[in-house]
Amino acid sequence: MGNPGKGRIFISYRRADSAGYAGRIYDRLTAHFGEDAVFMDVDTIEAGVDFVEVLQNAVQCCDVLVALIGRRWLDIKDETGKRRLDNPEDFVRIEIAAALSRDIRVIPVLVDGAPMPRSTELAENLKSLARRNALQVDHHSFNLDTQRLISQLELALSAAERVRVEKTRRAQEELKKKAAEEKRAQEAAAKVAREKEEREQKEREERAQREKEALEKTVAEEKARRAALRKQQQQDLLERIKNVFRGGKKTTFLVGGGIVILFLLGYVIRNVMVPSSQT
Repeated sequence: MGNPGKGRIFISYRRADSAGYAGRIYDRLTAHFGEDAVFMDVDTIEAGVDFVEVLQNAVQCCDVLVALIGRRWLDIKDETGKRRLDNPEDFVRIEIAAALSRDIRVIPVLVDGAPMPRSTELAENLKSLARRNALQVDHHSFNLDTQRLISQLELALSAAERVRVEKTRRAQEELKKKAAEEKRAQEAAAKVAREKEEREQKEREERAQREKEALEKTVAEEKARRAALRKQQQQDLLERIKNVFRGGKKTTFLVGGGIVILFLLGYVIRNVMVPSSQT
């Protein structure tokens, strides 16, 4: 089997409980899956870093966690006489709880004839460990047991890969769906903007047409007014000429009337004839 990727298998164990088995199992797994595919020890954690965060990140990067459980795994106590599993900052508790909370496959491996812990013996965030199907690895059947473990790990890694591929496919489909929705939204927005621009353009054209018609109407009305005024002036002039011929004496007509006629003719030429020709 090819290299599945760095850290895909996480081995959790207690040194005071199963260090000998952990080393042998680690050698078998690295020989089969590659060194980069197996994470086992916390000795590589640098000084000054948050070990809880480091462990949680390491577990989060794996696809399966192998929890090695020896005869003393459940009851090992710290220097104060308290059970280590009851300490929220216990390495093993942090590792297994992180895997369980992230729905990572956890395979309990019972070594040296250790029993499977009961849920009542575990902290709250470890209780679901008791429901995991366990494998046995014993000294007298080590080769066969580790081969069975490797087979189960291959199945677990294959299942994790299928899940990863499915998640990638769904993510890609979601991205395509989102891109299509954004495209439709952009097209709809462009259509609205285009319709708005067309509507505003139509309104501008209609407004310009109304203004043009109003101006033409005003010009026509002004022409009509001027034409009516000229007509009235002509009628008034003719009436004045008639009055000249009707009244007065012959001498007055010959002298004064002639002057008046010349004056009126000049008036007609200046104020009636000339403007009429200009329009």
